[in-house]
Amino acid sequence: MLAGSILISGCSSEANELIVDSNNVPQKQKAGTFTFRLGGTAASSPTSRDVTEESQSFESAIKTIYVPFFTKKADTDESTLSKLYIYEGEVGESNTITKSEDTYIIGDTDNNKLLSGDFIVYFIANPGAELANSLKAMKKDVTKVTDFKQISIDAKDTPNGGDTAGEQNGTGFLMISDEAQVTISSDDATTCTVNMTRLAARFDIINTQSYLADTQPNGATITKVQINNEATQSDLIAPAATSKETYLATTAEKTWTGTADSDNMTLYTYENITTNASKNTSLTITYTLGNNNQEKTLDIYLKERATDTQLGVKRNHLYSIYLNCVTGQYSLEVKDWEEGATVNMPNKDIYVEYTADNLGKIGDYVYNDNGTLTFSDGGLRKMYLNGKLDYESTRPAPATDKTCIGIVFSNMTSKKDQDACFTNGYVMALKNANDVAQGPAWGPTNTNNPYIPDITTIGGTISDWDGYTYCKAIKDNNLLESYPAFKKAMAYSVELPSKASGWYLPSVGQLTMIAYNLCCIDEIRSLSNSTASSSSYRISTSYDFLTNFNKVLSPIPEAERSLIERSVNIASSSEGSKTSFGYINTNLGVNYMILSSSGGKGSLGGNAEIRPVFAF
Repeated sequence: MLAGSILISGCSSEANELIVDSNNVPQKQKAGTFTFRLGGTAASSPTSRDVTEESQSFESAIKTIYVPFFTKKADTDESTLSKLYIYEGEVGESNTITKSEDTYIIGDTDNNKLLSGDFIVYFIANPGAELANSLKAMKKDVTKVTDFKQISIDAKDTPNGGDTAGEQNGTGFLMISDEAQVTISSDDATTCTVNMTRLAARFDIINTQSYLADTQPNGATITKVQINNEATQSDLIAPAATSKETYLATTAEKTWTGTADSDNMTLYTYENITTNASKNTSLTITYTLGNNNQEKTLDIYLKERATDTQLGVKRNHLYSIYLNCVTGQYSLEVKDWEEGATVNMPNKDIYVEYTADNLGKIGDYVYNDNGTLTFSDGGLRKMYLNGKLDYESTRPAPATDKTCIGIVFSNMTSKKDQDACFTNGYVMALKNANDVAQGPAWGPTNTNNPYIPDITTIGGTISDWDGYTYCKAIKDNNLLESYPAFKKAMAYSVELPSKASGWYLPSVGQLTMIAYNLCCIDEIRSLSNSTASSSSYRISTSYDFLTNFNKVLSPIPEAERSLIERSVNIASSSEGSKTSFGYINTNLGVNYMILSSSGGKGSLGGNAEIRPVFAF
């Protein structure tokens, strides 16, 4: 799986502290009162992004405020609760905080003594019912600061206060300040401003290649999103090391909102910071391609691509995930949930960048190095989210001190291949497994293979990546003698390491991957402008599959590769019907190729290629 990402740029502690004077000493307040403003209110400086969006305006709203004051207890170093001050809105019955426009005022007497002294203070906005009860249960002169710091958020209190887009009846986003040291004396002082941090993290999932019947028939329709290892509870205070694994849960899949061509979905979670890689938060996207109803999945891992470092989910951070389910690519952008921060829809200029040191990527040369797969750079430098690939203008040659056995053509594998532990990608052989002059029979005529589903739509054609499963089923059921094309591919004589899948006949979707990723073709159109039948799909005339295919293989020594030198049918292991199988026709001299399911099973015919692949 490929992912480009921008590292989290964490807030400094100062950015979340009480805003104070230039020497960073908390401002003093006049005896008897304490006045403050909260960053995050719509009336002051909103720290929420997209506050102009009606569906997201509640992200910055301050509905209630709880402010515990702790002071040192006599004859001890412990600080215990002095008083909890509460603002529950304009109609709140237990308000001990009053509000005037965007300013909050605490004015209090306790046994006829004005509020004064040195305090440790926290500001908590919008606590849910369970958290509010926990705060109200604290006892004067008994509850210590250390007790307060142990408070956790019950799973009943959701990170966005129970609100969803368009519904603003909940408690709002839970927020907290950093610890503030406050002195209240007889001196006059100006109003303090407190910056708040949301405990929620926000995920924006953006579908960059939506299915549109007329203009984008091979696009994706996302149906569900599953958050794996989702944090459904949280510590009130940011954990110093790791979140508690007991906070993680498997929750119900979220249905993709809106219509089939909707571009994005927003989700909120609590933070998950863990050193246990198996407990990291990830996402599983369920989608269909084209007008095919067959669901597929794409796993999204929160990683910094350059170092493969897994990223935690941090409070008050935005995770913007741009998806291209057609090519299996995604780009991850992470930033602080800063004032006015916006995320724009991606365009063709968003890409994952590679260097010669990133090995195992698409286009790289593959070697069997004493039983271990190794790679050398094939020249890929950029992978755009619209499927376009940029290679070096002159592709590097393979290593001269070892024998190249193939070229990586995908870093995305099917769900079935992932379950079989082939998670890194697919490799195409450098030569054919047969004499191109005359291809063998594909398999029995007028017979449906029980282990291979019929591919009947353009979406099914593109998304059929299960060649390994088909070939393995035929072999395991002793049918190879009846399927000569499969037998030829699986008998390809180049030795592979034991951890590879072994050579097999690729499915038609894997041939499409070769067209996309090695031959730089990123558009498929139906000859009949219909997505309902897979009898023939033509690549737009602005692309030349045959020339680009040969360009990929040209750096390989001539004796070690097979170029395409005529119009040929490249056979797949995919079945079209009782009488047909899927193939690609390269059409020498014409700038298009045809994806078809009309090949006759009785014989591949002349000029037919069997090009084996393997999974790793």
